[in-house]
Parts: sequence; structure tokens; C-alpha cells
Amino acid sequence: SGFNALETLGGELVIASNASLTSIDGESAAFPSLTTVGGINLEDNRLLTSAEGFGALTTITGTLTINDNPALTRIVGNAALTTVGGVSIRYNPQLAEISGFDSVVSFTGEFVCYRNNNDYRRNLTIGGFGALTSIGGSLQIAWNEGVDLVTAFASLVTIGGNLSLDCNDGDTLFANFANLETIGGNLSLSRWESFPSTIFPALTTANAAEVGTNETEFCARVTTTEYCRANYGCPLS
Repeated sequence: SGFNALETLGGELVIASNASLTSIDGESAAFPSLTTVGGINLEDNRLLTSAEGFGALTTITGTLTINDNPALTRIVGNAALTTVGGVSIRYNPQLAEISGFDSVVSFTGEFVCYRNNNDYRRNLTIGGFGALTSIGGSLQIAWNEGVDLVTAFASLVTIGGNLSLDCNDGDTLFANFANLETIGGNLSLSRWESFPSTIFPALTTANAAEVGTNETEFCARVTTTEYCRANYGCPLS
């Protein structure tokens, strides 16, 4: 059934506004042979709880968009996926897990995780992306409740655009980015309750930094004092 023999789709695959769709999984996927697609858009599927299908997929040349799915709790990228243009994950109020994507080395576009998980009592765990070394566009993780970034982005070295980690409420904050060296745009950090003991230890380059009301604590945590002094005059440098 479905599109069992379909291997390549040049345009975008859109799965949207389905009132009864509850899951997209490997066993019952409608596209079991699909390896290459121009983009994927999962939007406004009212009962969809998980997005784990497309087990043969290796390449998304455009953007993986997962927006406005009110029941979605899990997004798991398959191990075969190596190439993704960009990721947009927005307005999924029950989202508790983003994981997988462990074979993706780079994004040519941006990665956005915005206004997901509207319950501060439940963590949003962002794991995976273990092989990711570069993002051509911006990385934005903002306005999410209970974000936990213990394992994600451990290998990330370069961000071509901005890095925005703003207004994420929760007990566990951003303890990773240990290998991040370069931010081509601006670094924005605001409304953090506290900082990890070490933050961005390898960071050497950014266009500008905005750290809200946490400037003194942020500067105390950055290990490269020359970077602090040159870019925004940390008083502790």
C-alpha cells in the first residue's frame, strides 16, 4: 500500500491538517523506500504523537518542518539520514523529546526550535546530532519550557549565522557546545536563571554578544578572556 516503490521526490512532501493521523512510524510508513526528498512538512496534524518514520531516508535537500502539531511528543531522526538542509520545529506544545539525527554532519540552512513544550514541569530533551559539526545558517532554541541539552551538539564547531538561546525556562540549561569555536553572526543569551560551570570553552569568534542581565556571570564563565575583552569588554577579563 502507499508509495512502496517511491525512492526520490524532488519537491516537498507535505503531511498536513489530518484530523485522525496518530503516528508516522517505520513499520507502517507509506514511504518505506523513499531515500531523497526536497523537503518534509508535518503541520497541523491534531492527533499526531510521534514522527519516527521514513526509515530509508538519507537526504532532505530542503527543510524538515514540524510545526503546530498539538499532540506531538517525540521527534526521532533515523540513522540513515545524512543530509538535511535545515530544521524548523515550532509550536508543538506537548513535545518532550528530539533525538536521533546522529549521522547528519552539517546543515546548510538553519536549526530552529521555538515555542515547544508549554509545561514547565516536563523537560524537553534535545539529544542526538552527535556528528553535526557545522550549521550554515543560525541556531535558535528559544521560548521553550524545561529545555535539557545534555547530549546535543557536542561536536558542533561552526555556526554561520546567529546563536540564540533565549528564554528557555527549566532547571537544566545548556551544558554542551564544548567544541563550538565560531559564530558568524551574533550570540544572544537572555533570561537564564543560572549558567553551567563551563560555557563555550572553545569559542574564539562571534560578531557581537547580547547576554541580557547576566553579563557579569557570563563573562566569569567564559574561559577565553581575550575573546571577552575584544568583543564586549568583559569587566572580569
